[in-house]
Parts: sequence; structure tokens; C-alpha cells
Amino acid sequence: MRRAVLLLLLAACDPDPILPPPGDAGVSSPDAAETCEAPRLMCGSRCVNRLSDPDHCGDCNKPCTGGAFCSNGQCTTTCGAGLKACAGTCVDVETERLHCGDCDKPCGNGLECRGGGCVCPRDLFDCGSGCVDTDTDEANCGICRRECRADQECVMGSCVCVNDTADCAGACVDVTRNHDRCGSCERTCAIDEVCRDRDCFCAGGTMETDCSNTNDDDCDDLTDCDDPDCAGATRSCAGACGPGIETCGAAHRWGACEGGSGTAEICGDGIDQDCNGSDQRNPDAYEPNDVCNSCRSLSAMVDPTVSIRASFDARIDRKDCYCFQVADAASPFPENINIALTQIPVGKDYDVFLYPSVAECTANNPIASSENTSNTDDRIDWGERFGTDDGGTWVVCVTNPFATFDCVSTYSLSVDGLR
Repeated sequence: MRRAVLLLLLAACDPDPILPPPGDAGVSSPDAAETCEAPRLMCGSRCVNRLSDPDHCGDCNKPCTGGAFCSNGQCTTTCGAGLKACAGTCVDVETERLHCGDCDKPCGNGLECRGGGCVCPRDLFDCGSGCVDTDTDEANCGICRRECRADQECVMGSCVCVNDTADCAGACVDVTRNHDRCGSCERTCAIDEVCRDRDCFCAGGTMETDCSNTNDDDCDDLTDCDDPDCAGATRSCAGACGPGIETCGAAHRWGACEGGSGTAEICGDGIDQDCNGSDQRNPDAYEPNDVCNSCRSLSAMVDPTVSIRASFDARIDRKDCYCFQVADAASPFPENINIALTQIPVGKDYDVFLYPSVAECTANNPIASSENTSNTDDRIDWGERFGTDDGGTWVVCVTNPFATFDCVSTYSLSVDGLR
């Protein structure tokens, strides 16, 4: 018993002692030396630090005397640069936990000595109640004194909801099975649905509640209008000119789209009021004659003298073409073709073009034209070409270059064949 007490007293004198393992009570053993790690060695029945132990300085049983202390295995009365004599040994008070900043100023539990001060280990922070890891501490998450809610955990310095829960309006909600937060905070299942595995499923035993969502809401394998529950239900549809309503009929089919129809058409304003795909037209007796190949014959006679009243039938109508037959007689006198475009409506500007054939008309190669401004009369007086047979099908086209149209205005066209 007295021997054990003596060992404890000796250990208290060593600033860095190594006590024997529990159970051997300081009794030496042939294998005891194996438990000491360099620079410690077994002296008697315990491991001592031969670099700093004043009783075993450099080796066992080599005490320092006369006020000397052990430093780096040598008895000395002075410490090297940066070291200070504390408790019979030289220590670095910048880093020594038992003498941090000065002799006999030990750091508390869990603290390290750095720069002569007791601080928390690296990656930990002193938040007033000890050293904490702000990456995981729920009372100091990310920064000191930021406390996570009871239903949250601190992960990488952020308070988060875990285990299949989502932060919904300040509470961690299990979105795998919550009816009002199914799969996400924003999704609510229908009244006749249940939330399972983050998705809404019909609970069964109810009625089809939404007849246009393409879902089998009541689990009877019938969807929307196919389900008798939807008889008489309505849904919106696209009418001719706007939204309409269609009704689920007794045959479990959606009816025609009703409503959304247009208004009465206003002729010539360029607007399709009745939604039939075009503005109203006002065709005359010669339509369609908007291209050279569809020119309308003015007379069955050759070199006719004829006058007509005609009109452009729609705002998109830019050209009216007419045909007449010409015979080039062997006359000793020059012959002419005379065209007159008159009674052009006020505010309109029409022009007239003459072509010696349909092909020249198609190629837009007029032989003569008149393009007066405004509603001034247009006239063509074309003289025949000597040495050329000018007979054939001729074309005269009236044009409306500015697409002016009012559904009621007409023009007068007179043609005098070659004579």
C-alpha cells in the first residue's frame, strides 16, 4: 500500500508522467519496457520522459540537483530560446496546455493552447458554453446562438428538414403521405384522394368530381365524360370567335361547342367579324378573275366594242383581268385599240394595263398602260405594230394597288377592239 502511494507522489512530480497500466500497481515486469514509447523509458516500475524528468534526466536515476532542471535530456539552469522553466522543466508557453501563456495556467477541458491562449481546436468555435462544431450543433447552427427548430437538424451549417420531410410554412412535413402537402408543399390532393409515396391516388367509393381532368377520380375505370357521374357536366371550349361551353351528354360524349360565336360581318373593313376565316366579299358577275389565267371574256365577238360595270370583290382583291379577241385586218390605214377606265370611285386609285397575250400578262409585260393618280380617268390608245400580226387573245387588267375597298363602289371599263 505504501509503495503505491509513493508511486503516485512520484508521478505528481513528473510534468509528463506515464503511469503503469491499471492492475499492475507499479510492480515491475519483464515486459514492462515494452509499454514505453520513445523518448520515454522504463525507470523502475514506470515510464518517464527522459527529456524532461528531473529525476531521470537523459537516463534512469540521473537526477538534476542544485536547482537545475531537465531540458532536452540535460540538466541545466537556463531554458533555450522560446522556452520557459515551469515545474522543473522547460516548456513552450505558446503551446503547452498545462502552462499556457505562463507557468501553472492550464487550459480547460477540450481547449488547446495556441499563441499563449486557450482556444478551441481548429474547426470548432467557442459559443460561450464550450467548443462546438457549427456544422452540426443544433443550438449553434452555422453561427453561434442560431438554434434550429425542434423538428430540424443542423446539416453543413444549415437548419434543414430531414427524413422525407419538407419545410412547409415553418414546419417539417412528411410529404410522402400528407394529404395537403403531397410530394411538395404546394400540392394538395383532391377531397376524394389519398397521398401515398408522394403522389395522389383516388380513395375509391366516391364520385367523379372533375369531369375534364383526364383522371379516374372515383376508381371505377371510367374517366371524365365516360363516367355517368359526369352527365350534364360542362367544360370550356374554343368557339369560332372566343370561349364557349360544351356539355357532357347522355351518350357520354361532349356536345358541340356553344357560344363564342362572332358578330354580323361588316363588308369591306378588313375584319373577319363572324370568324369564317375571311372578310366579307362582294363579287361581281366577272369573278373570279384575279389572275391572268382566269381572265373573263368581255364578248364573243372579235374586236368588240363593249362597256361593263365591275368592282373589286374584297380587300385582298388587287386585280381584275378581262379577255377579248383581236383580228389584224389587212387595212391600208393604222388601226388602234382604245381602253377607257372611268368612274373610278372617289378616294380610290385604280390603274389599267394592256397585254397582247395571256403569257405576256402572266410575265407582267404590258404593251401599254395608264397609271394616273387618285380617281382620275385612265385611257390607253394603242396603235398597231406594222409588219406584225397583232391578232389573238388580248388581256386588259384593272388594278387596285392600294387595296381600297368598300363593298359598294364600282368602276366602268370600255374596250374598243383593233380597228
